[in-house]
Amino acid sequence: MFLGINALVYRERNLSPSHSEVIVDLLQKAIDHYKIFRSPRAESNLVVQMAEELVSSQKCAEALQLLKPIVHQYRQDGWKILLKAALQLALKCAYLTASAADYMAFALELAAKETTEEVEEKRRIMLNLCKLLEHQPKAPSARSEEHTSELQSPCNLVCRLLLEKK
Repeated sequence: MFLGINALVYRERNLSPSHSEVIVDLLQKAIDHYKIFRSPRAESNLVVQMAEELVSSQKCAEALQLLKPIVHQYRQDGWKILLKAALQLALKCAYLTASAADYMAFALELAAKETTEEVEEKRRIMLNLCKLLEHQPKAPSARSEEHTSELQSPCNLVCRLLLEKK
């Protein structure tokens, strides 16, 4: 069974175009469709889905660029739950791309009273910000096994090492 799973993973990695590329292309077509019919809420929801897919395919810089206007839009429209989800994804992208300025901006907003009610999450975010300013590695999140597997990938190894050196 393990061999079969490895064969499927190998096949998935060597598809051309990759599964993620197909999904991103289809999401872009859907976004273009919603632009024609002027449906900004559906469009922004699809942009967040596209960013999630880009993160899963380790294209965090592209995802971060997609998320910045969405975070601004959700903030303006007062969508607190959607804003929190978009900020969490943007924070992850900022960390994986070693964008300290974006990481600090998203972390401060996530730690704000209006965005997050959980005291432990606020405490963890503020601790990570202090560590960043003191040039120490960030504390693991509640989902550390997910972050660990992403950060151990060759694509993000350099980012992790750069953040640890800071």
